[in-house]
Amino acid sequence: MSEATSAVWIAVDLLTKQSHRTIHHDDGSRTDAVVPSLWDQATGALQIGLESTGGSRGPLCERSPVDVDLMEVRSIIAGTTVHELATRRLKPRPTVPRQLRQLATHVIGHEPAELWWWEYRFSSWAHMLSTYLHTYDRQPQPVRLRNSPCPHCDVRQVRIETEDGPRVVPALVIDFRDGYVRAAECSACGFLWWRGQDLERLAELLAG
Repeated sequence: MSEATSAVWIAVDLLTKQSHRTIHHDDGSRTDAVVPSLWDQATGALQIGLESTGGSRGPLCERSPVDVDLMEVRSIIAGTTVHELATRRLKPRPTVPRQLRQLATHVIGHEPAELWWWEYRFSSWAHMLSTYLHTYDRQPQPVRLRNSPCPHCDVRQVRIETEDGPRVVPALVIDFRDGYVRAAECSACGFLWWRGQDLERLAELLAG
């Protein structure tokens, strides 16, 4: 395998393949952990954002700026990959990770003079996803209030759809934007308590 081919696969593997990492603990023990691909990590990060609205795919204005940016990067990667496969008369495989590997296999086998460009493009995509995922790591995640029924509809738990199947979660969730509390929302009835007096009122109702 040439150096150029290896560079292409390193970038594509970051985008599409899970990896294994050894975690060293303070007591001297070690744990082998599985790290999802960047594409799967991005999917999981956006799923967390959906949980703050009970799984509802609402308007973009309800998403955080990081959500919107990550969605746009994923859209660019997916759209460009399908377009490049179509120009080569290749039928896209069912998922974006498989399409990325399909495209890489083709350019390595049929377009050796362009490998430098594809190594740059795949690496750029991996870098963009990694950058936004690191931003996600610094963002407070939505918090669901356990054992607290909604004062508006009295629902305590709701059922939401996730990639791993349906889950039952607390109905009340507090979400954040730009590092600050945005609002508390009931995933059952959709009632909102905005940051400030509304949230103070909610705290009083729950305490009562």
